[in-house]
Amino acid sequence: MQDLIDAVCGWGWDTPHEVDLDHATALLAEGRALDVYASAAVGDAEALAAVLDADPAAVDRPGGPRGWAPLVYAAFSLAHQLPGRSGGPLAAVELLLARGADPAAHYTHPEHDNPFSALYGTIAVSADRPRTLALLAAGAPASDGNSTYHAVETFDLDLVQALIEAGITHEDASYTLKHALDMGFEDAVLAFLAAGADPNAVHPAADETSLHWAIKRCANARILEALFAAGADPNLRTREGAAGFLALRGLTPLDFALRLGHAEAIALCEAAGGVPTPGDDTEPLVFAVARGDETAARALLDADPGLMARVHPHDLGLLAHWTHHGRHDAVRVGLALGFDKDSTAWMGLTALHWAALRGDPVLVGMLLDAGAAAVDLGGYFGSPRHTAETCQWYAGDYDAVLALLSR
Repeated sequence: MQDLIDAVCGWGWDTPHEVDLDHATALLAEGRALDVYASAAVGDAEALAAVLDADPAAVDRPGGPRGWAPLVYAAFSLAHQLPGRSGGPLAAVELLLARGADPAAHYTHPEHDNPFSALYGTIAVSADRPRTLALLAAGAPASDGNSTYHAVETFDLDLVQALIEAGITHEDASYTLKHALDMGFEDAVLAFLAAGADPNAVHPAADETSLHWAIKRCANARILEALFAAGADPNLRTREGAAGFLALRGLTPLDFALRLGHAEAIALCEAAGGVPTPGDDTEPLVFAVARGDETAARALLDADPGLMARVHPHDLGLLAHWTHHGRHDAVRVGLALGFDKDSTAWMGLTALHWAALRGDPVLVGMLLDAGAAAVDLGGYFGSPRHTAETCQWYAGDYDAVLALLSR
């Protein structure tokens, strides 16, 4: 049965895998007998009921080619996309639950801490909301280490609310709040805060709060104000004076905002009592460039010609972060003064990749004119051109960007 199950069942993010529904259709046409795992996977509730009638204990018995419980096969199945089987996997899930299957059924991977639950499968793999709701109604734990986190990637507020109402933990809400900030899913951010997420809970990588996180992800005033209303502290400090996963120096959220030129965040942090951390003598120059204030930056360099040579490499790399945030003036001034045109920011993307991802021909043009390298990163993003062709995440002018990158 492995060929049939592999053709119709996905895996979690731990195991790259593509289903082959055409192959699944051909295999089903052979009319082979289905065991409990295959009948669950293909959503054949009649065959599944017959197997369970003969062997009731099979309802929760791990097995089949992947060693999963039948419910996990049914949750990770894409058989609802097969002709005539749109309701089959849901019927299989409901039947298994009615026969006593554990709604928390899952599989594990030896290299990952969190389980890959049936609930997660319905959210991130099969993306079948009726199956998700059936599992939640049966008592599947909403906070399983994967489900809530990946739910925000669907941009489905009803799904997020359903998980919240099912009883996600405060720890889960606080952690997933940061991923909602990653995704720019503002309504989910507000929903997690309303559910009791702690904006001062820290990420384990560098002890960043959600206010730090919001600023490095360029959250707008609406989200920043909501974080402050929920009790965000502008003076909490990162563990090592840097952001998690980024070459971004700073201790407090205000320190991040000053380096990123985030004027709204600066004003709100200062209004809430935020105090910048005293730094070295290059910071006024860095902050002026981040604001896009070329006059102030050049005045500082005129007064101290050696100042630029003392700027920390992480600060020279801010140019990619300014590009990520769409700060035209900061990028223009930074390029003119020699900040790193090939630096990288979030997700390891170069400044030119970020300009392409944003669909911003002005930024792309500035970077190309400055000699930024159009490197191929491989993987999902590839070259800046590939990024502009396949990752159109913003309301940008991708045709103009592609024209520039084709010169």
